[in-house]
Amino acid sequence: MTETTRDHDEIPAILASYFADLPTRSFRDVMERPFFAIAKSRRTRPIEYAETRDDGSISIRIDGKPGVGIATIWDHDVMLWATSQIVDRLNRGLEPSPRLRFAMNELLRAIGRTDARGKAQATRYEELRAALERLRTTSVVIVATERRGNQEKRTRVAFSWLDSVGDIKEDGEPDRAEITLSRWFYQGITAGRVLAIDPAYFRLTGGLERMLYLLARKHCGQQPEWEVRPDTLYAKTGCEDAFRNFMMRLRRLARADRLPGYTVGLEGDETVVVFRRRTPADAGS
Repeated sequence: MTETTRDHDEIPAILASYFADLPTRSFRDVMERPFFAIAKSRRTRPIEYAETRDDGSISIRIDGKPGVGIATIWDHDVMLWATSQIVDRLNRGLEPSPRLRFAMNELLRAIGRTDARGKAQATRYEELRAALERLRTTSVVIVATERRGNQEKRTRVAFSWLDSVGDIKEDGEPDRAEITLSRWFYQGITAGRVLAIDPAYFRLTGGLERMLYLLARKHCGQQPEWEVRPDTLYAKTGCEDAFRNFMMRLRRLARADRLPGYTVGLEGDETVVVFRRRTPADAGS
């Protein structure tokens, strides 16, 4: 099958809606593996992850551009915003597009980077531009192997989160930007592979707790609980710390009990990590 592509200039741009009124959505394939760096400091060492299943295997490798680094889990907020924009258009019966045009302050308001008046400081604009550049230059390679009987199929895909980035600064006008999502990410959204995210997610300050929330949301979802081995969880977070330090941080987060919608605990002499969906009784306690 031959696949045709269109030049970015031929793809219609959609003007973004005000995001604060939209339910936050995330592409579920991104929620269960370490696609983003979870530290605010620049990560230059590649993220590598592999898992084996009965019917095959999957591996990912994430590389950042020298001097720029790998896109972070805070940069991922931009992708959450974009996902919600596209899902909103689909829900309203409008034509979606991988190309989004928006006022930068509106995006910053949506992801909680403005003051009480809804205004962003100049440094926030520069941080957003840096985030967009990391999303454009971070390289993602996914290799999936599927086995059916004696037959094996291997698929490899390589992409960056954003195909293109641009911004406009004009006297007397709010700073604007335009992004084009990668084909892989955009097709996943339009195929309906999304989950709702608690708005309180944006108030989580630590990269590890953000990743733990996404994992809990993906694997536990509406089920009562999800159990996972600590070493498996360690691999899924992409944490650069030594395993013993990861466990120390995990214990602190379990005691702090800040994950929206879920609790996390270490059980069985710390041989298993259990995420449980919060109940109304938990919310009232």
